[in-house]
Amino acid sequence: VAMASEVLSAYAGTGDGQAYIARGVTDAQNSAAVRVLLLDIIDRATGAKLPDAWRDPMVKCLDDTDKTVRWRALEIAATHRYPELSDAVARIADNAQGERKDRLSAISALTTKGDPLGGDRLTLALLSLQPTVEPGARQAAAAVLGRAQIDVAGKTNFAHEFLPKADVLV
Repeated sequence: VAMASEVLSAYAGTGDGQAYIARGVTDAQNSAAVRVLLLDIIDRATGAKLPDAWRDPMVKCLDDTDKTVRWRALEIAATHRYPELSDAVARIADNAQGERKDRLSAISALTTKGDPLGGDRLTLALLSLQPTVEPGARQAAAAVLGRAQIDVAGKTNFAHEFLPKADVLV
């Protein structure tokens, strides 16, 4: 597997290599492990700009039914903050029926230091501070809230409604 990964990584800078990886990462006949390996190659091979050949496949991976594929694609989107993926990531962040972990990861990917955070995204982050929420989600919510700019109304709401119920360890 390591040798195949190295060969594909070397090939990833070429148009043919990018097309091959794009087909493989979206091929449902490939196992999730293979698709995650291909996403790892995309992660290592990209710089400041996502190659055109990988834009649509990455959007499809962000919507994948397999959690490991979806989470790895979200992690890449969060790490590189590709503008080409912003709309797809925003759809995940704003999907009220989506999984909390996915939505918080997407909100995190969209929120850099000083960005305003409000509405449903702020509410989700605040609700995720409660001790009954999975610890990783609480930490992700705290990180988002620490980076975001929250207006006075949001801070007041936070202080009165959410802070008394929050996990003191976060």
